[in-house]
Amino acid sequence: MANAVSDEEIAQAIVNILGQSDAPIYMSALGLKLSSYFSRPLREILGDRKLKAIIEKQLAARIRLIGSLSKIEVRLVPEAAMIHPRRYDPTFWAAFSKPLTAGKSVRALCPNSPYDFDDYTDRSEVQAGWKTVELPDGLSSELQKSDREQIIKDAILKWCLKNNFDPSRFSISSKARAPRGENSARSPTSDDTRVVALLKFIENIPEEERQKYTLPIDLIYLFLK
Repeated sequence: MANAVSDEEIAQAIVNILGQSDAPIYMSALGLKLSSYFSRPLREILGDRKLKAIIEKQLAARIRLIGSLSKIEVRLVPEAAMIHPRRYDPTFWAAFSKPLTAGKSVRALCPNSPYDFDDYTDRSEVQAGWKTVELPDGLSSELQKSDREQIIKDAILKWCLKNNFDPSRFSISSKARAPRGENSARSPTSDDTRVVALLKFIENIPEEERQKYTLPIDLIYLFLK
C-alpha cells in the first residue's frame, strides 16, 4: 500500500474542496471528493486514521461539524469569523492562559460582562450559565510571546465556534469595565478609566513575562495624567 497522505496535506485539501462549494458537504461525500482530489482510494489516503479526527485536530478553527453519525455536515467557517479581535478583555484572556489551580481539573467562564472564571474539581460544580474552557496544549514560558499568543487565540476561536459566540464580543470595549470582582454598575470616573487602562495593559503581559519589564515612574505618571 502506498504511503498515507499527511494530516497537513489532507487538511489543506479539505479547505480547497470546501472553498469551491457554496454549500456544506456531508462527511461521506467529503471522503469521495478527497479520493478524487488525490486520485487514490480513501483507505490509502487515511491509512488507519479517521477523517473526523483529522479535521478536529488540524482544522478546529476553520471547520464546523454539524450533525452526528453518518449525517455530519462539514462547513468552512467564513473568513470574517476567522478574524481575531486585536485585544481581548484581560479577564477573558486569562481564562485561556492562566494555569489551572492546583488540585482542580475543570475551568469555567462566565461569558457575560463583567467576565469571570473559576476552577473546579468536577463539572457538576460549574455555575449555571457558565461555559467550560479547555486550556490550550503546548503553552510554555519558553515559547516566543507571539507563538504563545497565537496558541491562546486559536483556543479562544475554537471555544467561540463551539459555543456559537462572536469573538468580537470579548474584545476590549472603548468603555472602561470595572475590575474583576467589583460592581460593574458604577460608571467609571476619568481617573478610574486611566487606572483600569493601565491595569489592562499590565494584564495583557503574561504573568511569567512581567518580571522582565520595568516602567519608569515618569512614564506611569504620563500614562495616568
